Amino acid sequence: MTLVRKLSAVEADKLTHHLCRLSLEERRLRFGHGVSDQGLADFVQAIDWSETWAIGAVDGQDLHGVVELRRAGAWWTGAAELSVSVEGPYQNQGLGTRLVAEALLVARNRGIRTVFLLCLPENRPIQRIAKKFSGRLTMVDGDLEARIQPAQPTPLTVMMELFNDTRGIVQGVLEQAAKAPAGSGGR
Repeated sequence: MTLVRKLSAVEADKLTHHLCRLSLEERRLRFGHGVSDQGLADFVQAIDWSETWAIGAVDGQDLHGVVELRRAGAWWTGAAELSVSVEGPYQNQGLGTRLVAEALLVARNRGIRTVFLLCLPENRPIQRIAKKFSGRLTMVDGDLEARIQPAQPTPLTVMMELFNDTRGIVQGVLEQAAKAPAGSGGR
């Protein structure tokens, strides 16, 4: 079962492994150019986890899709950038849309007023996802840009995020318990 949940900095290696499993074309579409395995490792190493929220699609121990929501500029600008990557076998199943929806909930609850999603003109899957949330794409310096304006947070959206976080923790614990060898229960 694929679980959509926030990732923490201690899971950076999962993010690196996910990005390294992307095909060369998937890497180009995600980053706008080709990136080596070492370049991907350096990218993950440089993430400022205090300004980035990563939401992942976890299946067992593996991460197969990620949305990264990063503040763009100073916090008071209320802007963030969204990046999406989903491995080939997991594409065209609504996973990217689920990840973006969860990231927009996080953005909303952080008071982010504008979320930018940039993609190459040939990246049709991301364009379809962006149109679901913004309705409009514009050409900016050779890339397509969607500007998504999340609504103001409400007590309900904060509770939704808290519920999603709690569900992710509980499901993760249950998966770990199911994988523990029989008879290893705390003596």
